[in-house]
Amino acid sequence: MSNRTIKYIRECLKNAHGTLEATMADVTESVAHVDPAGTAHSIAATYAHVIASEDGIVNGMLKKSAPLAASSFLNKTGLSLPHPDMNTEWEKNYKAWTKVLTVNLGQLREYAQAVYKMTDEYLASLTDENLEEPVDVSAIGMGQVTKAYILDRFIVAHTDNITGEIAVLKGTQGLKGYPF
Repeated sequence: MSNRTIKYIRECLKNAHGTLEATMADVTESVAHVDPAGTAHSIAATYAHVIASEDGIVNGMLKKSAPLAASSFLNKTGLSLPHPDMNTEWEKNYKAWTKVLTVNLGQLREYAQAVYKMTDEYLASLTDENLEEPVDVSAIGMGQVTKAYILDRFIVAHTDNITGEIAVLKGTQGLKGYPF
């Protein structure tokens, strides 16, 4: 059995979401859309990616339902283009998407809040035993993992990692990265 519990994952994700949103709080449209040097992506694309990924992973992969971006938030995510699907063309499609994407930060922040609420409601519906259920992620080359792994690595850790990327991208523009 995993050493993770629903309560623990919910607390970690609440903290991760809070730190992400606090890091994004002073980001303006112009700051968000700066195309950084090299192969880095804009804050807009980076923030959009973490929100759309959580929506797709929780709704599509775990709940087997339509993501909010394709249902209640259809055409209201603030994204000029839908997030690319995780498939064999992911790397190429994602790179192209990040270079042309524009976002409406106000709408994207509303979508983010809805995604966070949906994820927490889903987590609240689970038991600790559900965390051991297998999830097939062979489409991305990993075979089967547990729900605990998906939630811990693909949602919590991913949110933390992306928050760090955004903090650095803010720093390259002379802004304070993290809010603390």
